[in-house]
Amino acid sequence: MEKIINDGDRIQPDLAGTADKTTDARPLTVLADLIKKDIAAGEKAGLEHYKAAGEKLIEAKAQLDPGRFGGWIADTLKISRTTAYRYMKMADANVSHGKQYKSQRQFRKEVLKEKPWPKPDIDVEAFKKPVLGEKDESELKRKLALKLIDIGYRGLVKELHPDSGGDDRAMQRLNTVREQLKACADKFKTGG
Repeated sequence: MEKIINDGDRIQPDLAGTADKTTDARPLTVLADLIKKDIAAGEKAGLEHYKAAGEKLIEAKAQLDPGRFGGWIADTLKISRTTAYRYMKMADANVSHGKQYKSQRQFRKEVLKEKPWPKPDIDVEAFKKPVLGEKDESELKRKLALKLIDIGYRGLVKELHPDSGGDDRAMQRLNTVREQLKACADKFKTGG
């Protein structure tokens, strides 16, 4: 029978298998460093590192009082609760049933039943129209540039956002580049 523990404002399955804090466990500071290394390695190498991070997160959660885990991951690891639980699910053998997933995206789709973001709607016909004046041509190019920026941004957010396994620094860079590209696109208004 699956144990249920209270994690602050939500009831969660006890992924650690026990909420007992008396087992021989590594200190939280050691676990935090190891989890950060696994997440960083996962960003480069893949799921096995995310799974390893999940195993350590389960170990860490068992050491914390109910309701403290969410704050600990936010303060110590700088990841969201959603991301932490996703890694913990990857580590849970009952979830994967021994299946090997090729990517985090495949795991999220098949196990967590997450739906992909909808594709942006683009009025392709507007870009096919012959344009007579220079001002109209500049405006059309500006709109096309903004659409391309938006499509690229949405695609990268799926990978770089903290809730998707990315981090705050990556999102800050993405937002900065997006704003710089939008400024460049606005130069089409002036014919620059």
